[in-house]
Amino acid sequence: MGRNSFKAGYQFLLVHTEILDTNPLYGQDTYSGAFSKPTCAELGQAAGCTVPSDSTSYSLADFMFGLPNQINLGSYAVINLRQYVHSLYLQDDYRVGAKLTLNVGLRWEFASPLYERDNHYSNFDPTTNTMIQATSGSLYDRSLVHPDYKDYGPRVGLAYSFDPQTVIRSGYGISYTFFNRVGSAEEGINAPQALFGVLSQTIPSGGAVPSTFLTTQNSFTSNIASPAAFNPANSNVVYTPPDSRWPYVQNWFLSVQRQLPKDTVFTLSRKTVVMVVAHRVEPRDRPKVGIGTRAV
Repeated sequence: MGRNSFKAGYQFLLVHTEILDTNPLYGQDTYSGAFSKPTCAELGQAAGCTVPSDSTSYSLADFMFGLPNQINLGSYAVINLRQYVHSLYLQDDYRVGAKLTLNVGLRWEFASPLYERDNHYSNFDPTTNTMIQATSGSLYDRSLVHPDYKDYGPRVGLAYSFDPQTVIRSGYGISYTFFNRVGSAEEGINAPQALFGVLSQTIPSGGAVPSTFLTTQNSFTSNIASPAAFNPANSNVVYTPPDSRWPYVQNWFLSVQRQLPKDTVFTLSRKTVVMVVAHRVEPRDRPKVGIGTRAV
């Protein structure tokens, strides 16, 4: 079309991601030597005596006696994330003159918030200190994040022939990044469907081992990783602000290209990339239950 060369396009992406990222699925016991290190009284020494420090041996002894001081267990939670992306673009290469060509374009993209196939998704509500569960319905109902329909990415560039052997090129553009697998905050790895149970045990000084104490043999018989054991009062949960927006990247580019003798080209260029995150916060911690010391 004369000095203009128009291009337009559309792209659709459907992203399915299956995630299993709770651990330890098979449990983990920690032995710190707290139960095997003797006291002065047990050594027949006066109070305040010096007890040899050998954490490796004491920890090994705890392990052999089956006395874990901490028990960890993760729930089995498979998260089936879903997301779709619509992308439209329009571009024009405009030849201003014999030496200058401009490239101007605009890209609009809509990426749905991440949601879970079976609505096994939750978010923390700091105003009520409760967990909100995803439900069937709108995108917000399923993702618990408001959709963002204003992701516009302008592009502008130029090519200028300074002389027959020298060309200057420059450009600037904005693009968005919205693909999943960005961390547990948005992967649905959240209470109560995904839990990281932690149980700490102590024995009163000089007291007998209570019947409720969990040994190595029965350390994973508790329900510390069961959704039924979830209690927001003693759990760390993840939180994504409902008005979160997708981060975007700004690109600047400048180059000078010079034709040299013997089919040689010299290029000097500079590129700058800046990523901007707007209202998207990585939540506090992974969800855990049973945090603290068990009364035994």
